[in-house]
Amino acid sequence: MAPSRFSDIAAIILAGGQSSRMQQDKAWINYHGKPQVLWLYDVLQHLGLQVGISAGTADLRLDNRSVFPDLPGYSNHGPIGGVLSTLAGSGHRGALLLIGCDYPLFGSTEICHLLQSRRPDATATVYAPEGRALPFPAIWEKEALDRLRTYFDTQHYSMQVLLAESMNQLNVIAPISIASLQSADTPGDMKRIQAMLQDNGESSLLP
Repeated sequence: MAPSRFSDIAAIILAGGQSSRMQQDKAWINYHGKPQVLWLYDVLQHLGLQVGISAGTADLRLDNRSVFPDLPGYSNHGPIGGVLSTLAGSGHRGALLLIGCDYPLFGSTEICHLLQSRRPDATATVYAPEGRALPFPAIWEKEALDRLRTYFDTQHYSMQVLLAESMNQLNVIAPISIASLQSADTPGDMKRIQAMLQDNGESSLLP
C-alpha cells in the first residue's frame, strides 16, 4: 500500500454504542484472540493508518491509544456524535475511514480493498447492499464530513439518511463477500460468527 496515496486518511473505530441488543459491550467481545476494539486497532495500525477510537466516555482499558470521548454538544446522538467529537478532538482535516466494532468479519483484506477502491472525487466510498448505503465500513471524504457537521447543526442525526440524500455522489463498491458486512448485534449473531471463524479459520482477517 503506497503511503502517499492514503496519507490524508485517518481511521476511526466507532466503539461508543450502547450495545443494548447484545447485552454486553460489543467493543470488548473476543472474536480473534483479543477484544474486538483492540484487534481492530492493531489491524488498522499494521496497515499504516493513523487510528483513533470514538469511545463515548473515557475508558482506562484503552490507555496508550488515541481515544476520543463524546464532547458534551455531541453526546447521546449515536455514531454521528462520535464522529464529530473525534474530528473536533483530533483536529484531523482529511478523509476518514469509519468502521464499527460490530463487523468482526471485516478484516485486513477487506480494509485494503476499501482503501484501494477509494475515489477521492466522490463524496464517500461505500457499500450499499440492497441499495442502501452503509455509513460504515466506509471512507468519508472531507466534503462529506463538512456536510455532516451542517447536518448535525440542523438537528438531523442519521448518517445513513445523509448518504441516501447523496446517492448520485457516492462511489458504491461491491464487497469482497457479503459475509464481511454481517454485523454482530445480538448474542445469537455473536455465537454464529464465532463458530464461523472457528470452522473456517481467519487468516485473511489477521494483521
